[in-house]
Amino acid sequence: MWVMCPVGFFSVVAVRDKQTGVIDPATVIVRARDRKHLEALQRQFPEQLSGAEIVETPHRDYACRLVVPKAAWVSVAAGLAESVVYHNFKSEAERVNGPGPYVDALHRVWAVMLQLQFPVSRGDLPWKE
Repeated sequence: MWVMCPVGFFSVVAVRDKQTGVIDPATVIVRARDRKHLEALQRQFPEQLSGAEIVETPHRDYACRLVVPKAAWVSVAAGLAESVVYHNFKSEAERVNGPGPYVDALHRVWAVMLQLQFPVSRGDLPWKE
């Protein structure tokens, strides 16, 4: 599961035993490319995440990880849904983080995903920007 929220971008997957390959359905890894995103998530949800240690994995595809019980993640995901009190996601992300690489990436993702809806050039969009 990918989650983009005002505090950051996360990839959440089940824990898999390295030796056996068996999935642990009760534990997830919350992965991030930027440690600040996990730190912000921990600040937003201290009850669920403050006890989890951020593990740095600089040579992996996600540089930082939290291993948490799935129940904790379910609570965080519900809290993220409840925290939606803004009208424009990218603007809220910029308000929280300031301008920078994360907000720039959100704009690029928006543009790429728009092509699923309108597989044409931006000049052919059915509205004026």
